Amino acid sequence: MWLPAPEMRGRLRRAAGFTQAQVAQALGVGRVQVARWETGYADPSGVRRTAYSRLLRELMRQHPEASPTAATT
Repeated sequence: MWLPAPEMRGRLRRAAGFTQAQVAQALGVGRVQVARWETGYADPSGVRRTAYSRLLRELMRQHPEASPTAATT
């Protein structure tokens, strides 16, 4: 599953008003794991990657101003 660049992951989360802890709880991981995904120290795998990808795609749809394409225009 596709994921945006790590720096965009946090931008999308913040645009939606979510904390790392809220995202972590929704995905069934710890907050530190979400922080690692947002800094590029780690990437999710398996079902967590699928769920995180879906979440980020939905956030991109809801917050186009924070999407990766908005950052380059």
